[in-house]
Amino acid sequence: MLLLIFLAAILATVVGVVSISLFERQRRNMPFVSTLMDLEDRISRRKSELVEKEIALEEINRKIGARETIAAEIGALEQRRESLLLEMDGLADARVQIDEVKRLAAEAATELAGRQEALEQVRTELENLSGTLSKKQAELAGLEKEINDRKAKMEDIPAGLEAKIAELKAEQDTILREVDQLRAERGVLLGARGEVTELTALKAALQNDVEQLKDRLTKLDSGLREAEANHTRILQQTAPLEARLQQFRHLDDKVRSLESRKTAIEEDIERLRSETGDGTAKDAVFDERVLEDLRSPPSVLKTTRSAYRPAGEEQALHDVRQHLAALNLTYPDRVVKAFHTSLKINDYAQLTVLAGVSGTGKSLLPRRYAEAMGIRFLPFAVEPRWDSPQDLLGFYNYIEKRFRATDLARALVHLDPYNTSGLASGGASGQSYETVPQRKMQFGLTANAPAGQSHHDDMMIVLLDEMNLARVEYYFSEFLSRLEARPMYRKELPEEARRDAMIPIDIRGREEGPVRLYPSHNMLFVGTMNDDESTQSLSDKVLDRGNIMQFAAPEDFPEVKTAESGPPPDRRLSFGTWRSWIRQPAHLAPGDASKVLKTIRRLAEIMNDCGRPFGHRLHAAMSAYAANYPQENGHPADIRKPLADQIELRIMPKLRGLSIADHIEIFDDLQRLLREELNDSDLAQRLGEIVERQNEGSGMFNWRGMTRTTGN
Repeated sequence: MLLLIFLAAILATVVGVVSISLFERQRRNMPFVSTLMDLEDRISRRKSELVEKEIALEEINRKIGARETIAAEIGALEQRRESLLLEMDGLADARVQIDEVKRLAAEAATELAGRQEALEQVRTELENLSGTLSKKQAELAGLEKEINDRKAKMEDIPAGLEAKIAELKAEQDTILREVDQLRAERGVLLGARGEVTELTALKAALQNDVEQLKDRLTKLDSGLREAEANHTRILQQTAPLEARLQQFRHLDDKVRSLESRKTAIEEDIERLRSETGDGTAKDAVFDERVLEDLRSPPSVLKTTRSAYRPAGEEQALHDVRQHLAALNLTYPDRVVKAFHTSLKINDYAQLTVLAGVSGTGKSLLPRRYAEAMGIRFLPFAVEPRWDSPQDLLGFYNYIEKRFRATDLARALVHLDPYNTSGLASGGASGQSYETVPQRKMQFGLTANAPAGQSHHDDMMIVLLDEMNLARVEYYFSEFLSRLEARPMYRKELPEEARRDAMIPIDIRGREEGPVRLYPSHNMLFVGTMNDDESTQSLSDKVLDRGNIMQFAAPEDFPEVKTAESGPPPDRRLSFGTWRSWIRQPAHLAPGDASKVLKTIRRLAEIMNDCGRPFGHRLHAAMSAYAANYPQENGHPADIRKPLADQIELRIMPKLRGLSIADHIEIFDDLQRLLREELNDSDLAQRLGEIVERQNEGSGMFNWRGMTRTTGN
């Protein structure tokens, strides 16, 4: 078959060659005129085709010009589209902030309406009780007059009229029962006084809300002025907020009215006390019964531990690392040292916060650190409903007539070396940590009762777990202010120096006044917070008073060892040992002190340039952190390490929400400072990565932490 195809192809080729030869022969034999005419005809056809090609070329050139014009217009439209997208991103942030302010204002208005309704009910009950009390007082006065008249008549009655005397005694018993009833009503008035105290606290909380709303409104107005020319709709959305603020401004008048009502109730109570002669004795018994729960030590203090005396701070940190390794827990050495140093400077930074996504080991670190160090550990699970300091310390139960204290309040009582409350089993008011003797309780023990164990030399870490599930400012702001008002540690602190840091707990009907608790320096406060949509962000007040350790989300998931859960070490670290590790900033070497001062001044310039300045508090805290960073192999650590830590723990969180595009030079300066001055290229690189990623996304900076290697 292939041969036939091949022969056919050869035959076709031969035929074609023969045909061409014949055509050429005939063409040569054609007359010259016929050839010329043929050429002219071909030339005319070529000219016609040339004209058509020129027309087509002109059309193509015209289309090319139009295409370039359209391409230029498309480029301009793309630029306009990108500009509009950026503007829409800015407007979205502003809308979110406005909606948040609206929501907060609505919640505050709802809560205020509820409180006002409760106040009206209390007012109505108090007026009814006042009327009843007036009637009973009038009846009592009449009965007393009748008793006096009958006593006068009895002087003239013969001794044989004992039946008449018995009848008068029965009437006297009836009168006494009515007096007891009046005293019970007096107790109700005391309860009403407690309600007024709670309403006064509500006033303070509402005033705090008003100040926060004013601050947020100021920030929103600043942003709205920048976009006023192009986005008038945002200005219209802020109009209802002005009306809401006007409503909040009227709260002061309502609070003053409540205060005047409180004063009137207190006057009624004092008058009732003067009318009931044995009121003081009953209050004393009442106080002793109320304070039983507050006097009881928390369960975390009930276990006895052996003294732990490490050879030094380095040995203690080595024991911590060994304990973590035994539990199959891996934390970089740099992270452990940062956490340890943050706790050491609680004179300057009263709170250490561990932040990050859930499941990064934030809660395990303080727990296992406390076990290895021999420090008592008290965990507190924060609940979303927390809205006042009562959630931390406890409350007065009107039904049981008891103060129900939390473990934190009990710990404050028993770890206080000065026994400020007078309820602890050891420690005398006003004396130092080293000179506090054992003594008996002032309440609830007889003169022969044995004195309990003193815990004034113990240490404790209090963990507020998931502290931002509720508004930190609502339940912890006042407590944090007391911690900040605490004077610098000295072996002897008189009561006058400690007074501003004392936390009052109002006990109903207590003649001695409120019980005062003192947060001593042997109590360390740690908080954890998750970064998700169910939590609240921290305010500047909390950021300024704490070190924020941000745990980065893992980028790799190697095989995880199962964590062990054996018995914790039986250790008790004394507060005296802990204080021996603490150094003041003045103890820095001259070269290190100069480096610290230079770095802090440079950071102050950077933060001023971006509108986030800091003051003397942060300067002192950063200096103390550098001075207290643990030694390495018996020698002071490179001072650049703690300074880089402080940029990560104190400066980065304060930059949250900063526009990256508008402040790109600020982030470049920080990277240069970290890389060139502090020799921390890892942190500088991580900062650059986050800035680049977030600049392409939301455009707002939010520090997400970094994962260091185990040895750095």
